[in-house]
Amino acid sequence: MAQAGGVPNPAPTYDYYPGNDPAQLEAAFEQVAGDVIECIVTLDSPPSDPDSYKVEVDGVEYDYVNDCGEGDGWTFVPNTMNEQLELCGVACQEFKAGKTLTGMQYCPGG
Repeated sequence: MAQAGGVPNPAPTYDYYPGNDPAQLEAAFEQVAGDVIECIVTLDSPPSDPDSYKVEVDGVEYDYVNDCGEGDGWTFVPNTMNEQLELCGVACQEFKAGKTLTGMQYCPGG
C-alpha cells in the first residue's frame, strides 16, 4: 500500500510501514496528512475591505505578500475575487502541522 500511495518506507528492510512500531506508523500518518493538507483556504465570504484583512496562524500574525515567492505570509488567490487565500512559507507549514488559522476583518485604518 505504501508503494501504491507513492510513499514507500525509506528504510532498507521494508517497502511498507510495519504496524508493530506505533511511533514509526504515527510519523508516517502525520507525514501523509501534512502532504494532503493544502495551504489554500476558501473563506466564508470575501473581506469587505481586503486592505484591512489580517491573518493569524496559531496566534502569530502574518503579513500580506504579493505571492508566495516573497516568503512567509499570505496572499489572495488570483481570480477568486478574494474568496480564497493562500498561506505561504512558515504560515503554511504551521497550518499543515495543525495550527489554527484565523482571518480578521479590521476597520479601515485600524
